[in-house]
Amino acid sequence: MQQQRQQKTHGKQRESDEACGHRNMHERFDGSTPRLLTSRPTFACPEREIDCPGGVRGTQLAQKPVEPGQDEFVLTHVVPQPDPCSQIDEEHPEPERTEQRQQLRSLRIGSSRIDPDLRRPYTTEWVAGGEARLAGWSLRITGVRRIEDDLIGSINTGVQTSDYALGYVVDPGERFAESEDDRLLPVYSRLPSSFGQDSYLLTNPAGHRSRHGGVEVTVERMMASGWRTRFDGTAFGASGLGVNRGFGALEADTGAVGELFENPNARTYAWGHTFFDREYVMKWWNGYLAPRDFLLSAVARYQDGQPFSRLVIAPDLTQGPEAIPAYRRGRTRFTYTLTLDAHVQKSLRVGRSTLTAVVEAFNLLNNSKEVEENVVTGALFRATTAVQPPRAVRIAARVGF
Repeated sequence: MQQQRQQKTHGKQRESDEACGHRNMHERFDGSTPRLLTSRPTFACPEREIDCPGGVRGTQLAQKPVEPGQDEFVLTHVVPQPDPCSQIDEEHPEPERTEQRQQLRSLRIGSSRIDPDLRRPYTTEWVAGGEARLAGWSLRITGVRRIEDDLIGSINTGVQTSDYALGYVVDPGERFAESEDDRLLPVYSRLPSSFGQDSYLLTNPAGHRSRHGGVEVTVERMMASGWRTRFDGTAFGASGLGVNRGFGALEADTGAVGELFENPNARTYAWGHTFFDREYVMKWWNGYLAPRDFLLSAVARYQDGQPFSRLVIAPDLTQGPEAIPAYRRGRTRFTYTLTLDAHVQKSLRVGRSTLTAVVEAFNLLNNSKEVEENVVTGALFRATTAVQPPRAVRIAARVGF
């Protein structure tokens, strides 16, 4: 008899749990996918029933905190449902609340539009430099400071941050292999009640700007023997709010319109180095005009790796899986690239025409540094996905009349 009562009680708990909209989000995943565990109190095991107004029964759920020191990624998928006692009985709705909700919905839902006060972006730039010549050498140094303001973006006026449930990922931080900087990473799960409420406004979001500053150096010399050498180097930084998550030209850039102000998950660590920021770039060019109309030249190029941010995949959000930046963009970079290209040509006069034979070699040293890596958290993090093009040789002929 007592066993039957317990079964009935558990049945009531499951029915009331479904009635109040609660569900257990505690799951585990193996492999490279982050394991779904609890990193802060969340709904877990039914403990007892509680009565709600309007005859609705609810279930109060136990709370399970995370245990620190785990060597795995921990994701809290928190979908805080309204308190069971705040549920409205659908058979006996409260007229005032229903009317307020309808009015709020009518204010939030609307077609996408352009802000009538939309301002054009503007750039403020300062440039200062100097040039000196000594014993045939030329030296030029230029400093640049550029600020872009009033950048354009799209804002989701129909769905605000308050329409998302906030959870956390226990993430290994910037030092991926060490535990000293492990921290909680915010993850936003959209509430089902906000689906279909999106409304977009093209405007000038507050704080949407970019910064650029750097120094450019050029050293050059032309010698009487026909040899010319030139070195160009830049040290610069460009930072701003990337309009989309990722490291591509249409993601880690400020000049496009993206998801930055439409989704709170896109605003996590959004400020950082942009796509065109390579920090240090150098080029050394040499050319020699040899006798018998031979021309020899070579150029060596170096540039720092492309900035990126490690991404954490949150698989079980109500809006679907999303990638969450784990730290600011540019805290880590792909490997640097180094290339050496060579050019040889021979010109020959044939009557009134000039025949020129050309041989060019690109990436003469056949370097294969990676230019892209896997940026997703997991066993394959930083695995090479793209490398420099291999050595290539081109032979051409040119006729001039």
